[in-house]
Amino acid sequence: MAHLRTQIRDRIVTVLTGLATTGAGVYKSRVFAVSSDNLPCILVYTGDEVSEPVNMSGDRRYERTVTVKVEALTMGVDGHDDQLDQIGLEVEAAINADVELNGLAEDSRFISFETDFSDQGELPLARATISIEVDYEHLESDPETTA
Repeated sequence: MAHLRTQIRDRIVTVLTGLATTGAGVYKSRVFAVSSDNLPCILVYTGDEVSEPVNMSGDRRYERTVTVKVEALTMGVDGHDDQLDQIGLEVEAAINADVELNGLAEDSRFISFETDFSDQGELPLARATISIEVDYEHLESDPETTA
């Protein structure tokens, strides 16, 4: 098995694969060589995480909150905002349909939607970074299994 953080990231990739706008273009990576053939696409990776013990004796139980980043990438001469909003809508609907991520999480929620644009490539590239906080718990002795 793998750390719960890895399982959460994998589950989000599964949940987001097959969306109407991005289809199978979902990659578990923060670094991906993007060409126009791969767009639009989604990149999924974990960011910061905070952890706090719930009890101080025995096999401590930890409450953790990890921020999962979902980057939506699109390319073209216009319509960036509309396409990023559509991808954001599809991501939000998919995650809201599985907020406990198949039992891996206590809860998940959207915390931000940020956009960025670049004209350095063959066509303008637009990026939306969607941040999702995911709460989960585990025993100190077993960070691979929910508590």
